[in-house]
Amino acid sequence: MTEIHGQAANDECWIDIKRGIDSIYQLQAMPAATYMQLSNQVYKYCTSATPLQFYSNGGHELYKRLESHFDTHLIELRESANDIHGDDLIRFYKNSWEKYHFSSKFINGFCHYINQHWVKKAQQDSGTNIYNIFTLSMVKWKEVIGETFGTRMTRTCLDCIENERKHETIGSEPIKVVIESYIDLADKLDNIQLGENNPKALSVYKEYFEILFLEESEQFYKCEAAKFTSADLISEYIKQVAQRLIEEEHRVNSYLHPSTLGSLLSILDDVLIRNKLDLIYAGAEFLLRNNKKQDLTILFDLLSRVPGAIEKLKEIVEKHIYLTGLQVIESIAETALTDAKVYITKIIKIYNKYLFLIHECFGGERSSFIGVLDSACSKFINKNAITEASGISTEACGASIKSAELLARYSDIVLKTSDRTRINFNKALQTIDKETTKGVLNTTDKDRKHAVDLVIVRIMQHRKILSHTILVQEVTDQLRDRFLPEISLIQKRIEDLTDRGYLKRNSDDMNILEYVA
Repeated sequence: MTEIHGQAANDECWIDIKRGIDSIYQLQAMPAATYMQLSNQVYKYCTSATPLQFYSNGGHELYKRLESHFDTHLIELRESANDIHGDDLIRFYKNSWEKYHFSSKFINGFCHYINQHWVKKAQQDSGTNIYNIFTLSMVKWKEVIGETFGTRMTRTCLDCIENERKHETIGSEPIKVVIESYIDLADKLDNIQLGENNPKALSVYKEYFEILFLEESEQFYKCEAAKFTSADLISEYIKQVAQRLIEEEHRVNSYLHPSTLGSLLSILDDVLIRNKLDLIYAGAEFLLRNNKKQDLTILFDLLSRVPGAIEKLKEIVEKHIYLTGLQVIESIAETALTDAKVYITKIIKIYNKYLFLIHECFGGERSSFIGVLDSACSKFINKNAITEASGISTEACGASIKSAELLARYSDIVLKTSDRTRINFNKALQTIDKETTKGVLNTTDKDRKHAVDLVIVRIMQHRKILSHTILVQEVTDQLRDRFLPEISLIQKRIEDLTDRGYLKRNSDDMNILEYVA
């Protein structure tokens, strides 16, 4: 049998290699012997020398033939999708990418010799546009499929995402594969390790998808925010915004790259919160008037996302407490002029009402909001319908005045928990009859029990299971700004809540408390 040499031998090798590549792209089973034969054919081709070669062996010619064959295969693939649209297009892309990506790795395996010898030498000599065979296959995908098919593919993905935002059910797995293909292409083509802090690592993903995704996200939410035109709709709006933030974070975690989350949430913060601050602030007043604690918590959390936005909320809260205090004191003015207990009890109730509200709704800024509460109470205590009716002003502290008025001024000191005392409480109490003093103090004890109950339940709702010791410590820490509860009081309140069915003790460890939903 005559041995074939030169170009004819290379052509024979190429026929075998091409046949093997086509078989792999069709995902046909390949025996190990065939795989080894393909590796040998690549070796023979690369070590041959013909006058047609630009280098000293056949590596360059084989490289160009492989490149051309990738082109041919991908052009046929692209043309086969001309009449496919919508979800079918995403599924087609998903299946095609997965097959091509897997097959290209397999082909790269039997092209080991050309990668290790000719490609490395060519990269050292020319430095550009020469890749190992797997990366070459990715380059070809980007050029043939990505640059002519990517816009269409991305448009389809974005349409699906918009439908999902409108609460239609979509299959996210195909979209995830499309996004992963963009990320994988960026990884391979930039020839660097994918990393969030490396701007090159996501070039294809950003170019093909993220830029347009963020633009359309902004437009979508601008249209949604435009529907919020009245503060009366605040409850519905803030719940919707909070839900949108959760949905978008879930969307990124499900099928987008995590680096997109920061940019996406920043857009939502601007469009849905910062640009709507005036209406949100007006809505805050509505929620305060109607004692909507759950909604106030949501509103506070949203405003916390925008730097500086909480400061205006503090002003709104202070004004609301001040006006509420004036109205309440005015409603009891006639009775309270002669009954210190009525006056002080109302003040304590106002203070406790908003103290509980602050603990429930403004936990992240609790200390500063308590300062707002103290300031508001100080204002309405020092000048209200009773002080004006009795001829007392904030400066007139030195005259002989009624015991009820002295006690009212002491409440200002208690509320502000400040060293800037103007009235000696011990002296004031001496002028109050024992029954009045006892009644006021009993009211305070009752409110403190309620405060401890509230904090215990809130902690256990959040923690679900907690040891008795840790619960006592957390209750003490949370109430420290208002008063320092006795441990015995906390323990009694825990037992009472257990008896009433709010808590229960673990059957295996009686020191462990569990929240009963």
